[in-house]
Amino acid sequence: MGDFEHEETELEWINLFYSSITGYPTFKKNSSCFREFGYRAFIFPKFKIPYLENNNNQKEIEITPDFLLWKEKKESVLVVEVKGGNSIEENDIKQINNYKQISNEQIEIYINNATDQKNVKIRFAITCIVYKNKTIEKCLNSTSCKKRLDILSKNNVVLMQNHNEWLKLFNSYGLDFDKNLTDALIEGFKLPLNPKTEFYMTDKPCIKGIIWGISNYIFDNFFEGEQINEISVSPSTFRNKIFDYSMAKLNDFKIALEFLLKYNFCKRGSNYQFIFDQTFLKKYNQLREIIISYDCSYKIDPQESLSEYFKKK
Repeated sequence: MGDFEHEETELEWINLFYSSITGYPTFKKNSSCFREFGYRAFIFPKFKIPYLENNNNQKEIEITPDFLLWKEKKESVLVVEVKGGNSIEENDIKQINNYKQISNEQIEIYINNATDQKNVKIRFAITCIVYKNKTIEKCLNSTSCKKRLDILSKNNVVLMQNHNEWLKLFNSYGLDFDKNLTDALIEGFKLPLNPKTEFYMTDKPCIKGIIWGISNYIFDNFFEGEQINEISVSPSTFRNKIFDYSMAKLNDFKIALEFLLKYNFCKRGSNYQFIFDQTFLKKYNQLREIIISYDCSYKIDPQESLSEYFKKK
């Protein structure tokens, strides 16, 4: 249950931060956003760094920042981690220090592969961590938390954000290579109250997170553009196209869709398709309660109805 709630919180603040990349409410010539200053975003980029085990055997671990913001003209990147929690933890310092182990060469190779652009050069790779305004304010009133914040501030860019307010600099460490960006972030990038949902799941979602991500994506798409009566999707479409930024496996999407099928949120179509119609919208409000109550280790009988399921809980 905790993983699901954590994913929901992280996604809320990741989507808010993403609005500072594209602009508020949409990109305009005079809007303040990272794109205005020539930065291109990559979501959940994956890198490998060396890891030393207790027995001194060196291995590699995969790490995934939330964003990589690349400015070609400055030969620079911002490696960004967005936090949605209410405190600053020791693990935040450890996580951001891991990002510092990503070499410029690794970043060059990643951007080369992601853009098919050759000869990418990186001179500056600056780690950034983003917190809620209230998290920073609360931390400043705690001696132990403030020590952690001071450590982060000395070696990384620290940003603050809040809905219907601003993305602003808490400090300006390492941004001297781009004075225009520094000045703009001191003033702040305007953020929306309700940012558009661009990301429906994290990079490593639990099954509950995948079910909820699929459901929210389907819900939103019933209200995108022209009126539609049904939406047909497959596990491979979700894995390879819609949620290709996530590390969720194809089988995870199969499990999530089968779950929705068992509780009559969709119907089975041909060729591994799952069909959602307008009745999904009427049942949507019931879904979150089922997900929260559902024990991932518990195998639900496919013949159970929703009412029988709720009685068991």
